[in-house]
Amino acid sequence: MSLLVTAIKLSIVLTVFGLGLHATMADATSLFRQPSKLASSLTSMIVVMPAFAIVLATLFDLNPAVKLALGALAISPLPPLWPKRALNAGGSSAFTIGLLAAVSLLTIITIPVGMKIYERAFDISLVTSAGAVAKLALQTTLLPLAVGIGVRRIVPAFAERAARPMMLLATLLLVAASLPILIKLWPEFGRLVGGGTLAAMTAFVIVGVVVGHVLGGPHREERTTLALATASRHPAIALTLAMANAPPSNQRSVPAAILLYLILSAIVSLPYFVWAKKQGPVQDFTPRSGHHPRTA
Repeated sequence: MSLLVTAIKLSIVLTVFGLGLHATMADATSLFRQPSKLASSLTSMIVVMPAFAIVLATLFDLNPAVKLALGALAISPLPPLWPKRALNAGGSSAFTIGLLAAVSLLTIITIPVGMKIYERAFDISLVTSAGAVAKLALQTTLLPLAVGIGVRRIVPAFAERAARPMMLLATLLLVAASLPILIKLWPEFGRLVGGGTLAAMTAFVIVGVVVGHVLGGPHREERTTLALATASRHPAIALTLAMANAPPSNQRSVPAAILLYLILSAIVSLPYFVWAKKQGPVQDFTPRSGHHPRTA
């Protein structure tokens, strides 16, 4: 299992590196120069969604593993695999990269704070490891993004040629690594779907898409980006947080609950993705220091 998890993390690193090959440092830091846009994005992703997760955990009689997984997912925003989907749906390239960099950097602060809020809300004790969160954010997002940007700056011709094969390799690696995990955890799914699990997870995804779309601002490309981002979660960070706090009896159920959410999230958000893609291309209005072709 550990080897498969490592392969998934490697696919994430390759995806972000491939994205960085199309990016600039101006893109990565763009949201920090737009405080109001950063504030609305953070409100959508790390304020509204954790609060809604608490509401769901209160309203539904969820399996303890599902409740723990949903809480961990709620405070672990923006998976590194999300940008490709956002761009394919017509999202803003510069906004996507800026959001990825800003939220990944700020999770070092927001995740420990979110865990403290959950401790108070449910009167429980959680293991908060800011160091583990920072390490994962650095390894899976910030470092590969920075390296990709650096390569593009130094050897732009190579970056242009390498980006697409890199993303393809990352996708193949993800599929190859995920299938054995899916097969191994499949029996756990049946034990998790009662008590409103599917309804709660579906509601979480739908609210994420709606809130992100509403708070995304007046431009369609940014609304699309934030809608898909808000409904998406970082599986590696969520798994790290959840497993650190899961009792021995839930060591298999918690990963299964997180995987179930990822599958359900992809399915439930698909109609929005298709609708956004059908709207047709819009010129990326966000100022950038270079041309960034969308990833196929």
